[in-house]
Amino acid sequence: MIKRLYVKEDFTKVRQFLIDAYGDYDVSCNWCIERLNFAFSVASHMNDGLDFMYDTIMLWEKDNNILAIVINEGEMGGEVFFLFRKGVMNEALLLEMFEHAESTSFMMKDQKKYIRLMIPEPFTKMTDMALSRDYKQCDWVDHQTVILGNVKVTKALPEGFTYATGLEVSPKKVATARSLAFGYDADKALVEKSITSIELMRTMPDYDSYTDMYILSPDGDVAAFACLWFDPINKLGLLEPLGTVPKYRRMGLASIVLHEANRRVIEKGAVKCYGGDQKFYYDIGYESEVVWVPFEKVYD
Repeated sequence: MIKRLYVKEDFTKVRQFLIDAYGDYDVSCNWCIERLNFAFSVASHMNDGLDFMYDTIMLWEKDNNILAIVINEGEMGGEVFFLFRKGVMNEALLLEMFEHAESTSFMMKDQKKYIRLMIPEPFTKMTDMALSRDYKQCDWVDHQTVILGNVKVTKALPEGFTYATGLEVSPKKVATARSLAFGYDADKALVEKSITSIELMRTMPDYDSYTDMYILSPDGDVAAFACLWFDPINKLGLLEPLGTVPKYRRMGLASIVLHEANRRVIEKGAVKCYGGDQKFYYDIGYESEVVWVPFEKVYD
């Protein structure tokens, strides 16, 4: 097995790795394609992290096929992920991956290096090595939730509200709504950066405006949004992102727009739709599939 840094031309190859790796496990023990698309557009652009991604993402290959990856989302927060094809994880490979991540993917925090590794519960070998290298388990976990097919929109839109798809809503309107939903509307520079990030997102290979759904208020502003990405090989609907503008909360709009986006991706062939780990998802029928456990390390 050889290892090398990621280059721009590897995007399609990494995408195929993620599709194949999902098929290995049939649950979300690795990234799926929405995270790759989002990381190389919105996440890295919003955090000025694209160069960092090119400097830190490492691939392990055999016979020109990717077998393992150390990767991050370009958010510059010290978070890192180890991704694997089934059957390749062993102590020697894990050691190389830990050493690479710890030497490149950290952030500085109080003049110390800080790294947070997200480990899916089934990967016990990785957990054992993390603990042996002085990682500490955090006091929280992240559930990957899923809902099976045949999702129906059971609640009507409030009077005067309408649906719109991605290319029917300008990046500026979307950026305004996201900044309000996610609480950074006072940072005008970040809102401007969000406009560009949405433009980038819409150029990504797996973006489909048909499943990038919005609910518009009677005055034409974005009230809620849900973007679903479709993996046609594994038949998955993959959510990134979902939000509601604060003044339109408590109206059921998040569940309505999410179910409509899910309905559309199911129409395209999805049999599973993935969501987040907030109470909201469980209340509308999502169930936990895989638990990701964070481990942190602070070091010199």
